[in-house]
Amino acid sequence: MAKSHLKLVAPNSENRTVAPRRRPNAELRTREYLTEAEVERLIEAAKANRWGHRDATMILHS
Repeated sequence: MAKSHLKLVAPNSENRTVAPRRRPNAELRTREYLTEAEVERLIEAAKANRWGHRDATMILHS
């Protein structure tokens, strides 16, 4: 059998730290919904484009 040019080497193990896990939403945000005033502002902003009536109506029905 012919000699190979490959050599056996010892494994190179490296201890790595694990990235921190993502915090739960409850810690990041105090609520999961929009207030009535925020919805009104969103509707007004949606009306400012070419299909504003359609977009504002979609927000109302969500």
